[in-house]
Amino acid sequence: MDSRLTDFVFTQFGITGLVLIVILGAAYTLSVELAKLRTDLQQQLAKDLLNRRFEAYSRLWAKLRPLAIYADHSLTPTSITALSTELSDWYFSTEGGLFLTTRCRDFYFALQDTLRFAQDLQGWTCDKRPLEPKELFENLLRQLAREEKISFDVCQLKEPEKIDPKVWLSVCQQVEERLRSLNTAATPQVGEWLFATIQQVSSVLRTNLAHELHSRLELRLPAP
Repeated sequence: MDSRLTDFVFTQFGITGLVLIVILGAAYTLSVELAKLRTDLQQQLAKDLLNRRFEAYSRLWAKLRPLAIYADHSLTPTSITALSTELSDWYFSTEGGLFLTTRCRDFYFALQDTLRFAQDLQGWTCDKRPLEPKELFENLLRQLAREEKISFDVCQLKEPEKIDPKVWLSVCQQVEERLRSLNTAATPQVGEWLFATIQQVSSVLRTNLAHELHSRLELRLPAP
């Protein structure tokens, strides 16, 4: 404490004023230290949560491998059921859904809902995966938009991290309704359209997982 200040306080208010100024100074110092401690604790908690979330998202990412475009095995209701079960096991594990943000949780549910729809849809198979699932899926969305079933700009798929998750859930439901209305026996392309839908819903989820972790940002190393 500045000696000039203490001399002034002592001169004007005596020992009582001096004691008061010391108490106020101590209280201020304590509040500063508590604020720093709180900030340090919040930063540590945020760091720990990010590390745990990175581990959880990595496990989920790996489980989405069966939906890769270039996989050579066929897609069937049985394989879809197995995948849905694996994702559910992940979600309820100690390193799973607990770490999903509210936003990513909705994209996860959109995928699970689509997988469960595929389980229940009868008479389809996808022996050979289409090489352009995004184009097939976008065509479905454009058709629904023309029929005013959805209000969604396909261009939003270029930046999935900006899609409203509630809107996305609704879009996925409308796509499912369209596929459900088709005669799978008379429309063999249903399997390809269904794969395209599942693959793109999975892709949107993956993009949002990576965006939240900032894992695709280019690292800039300090100059030597």
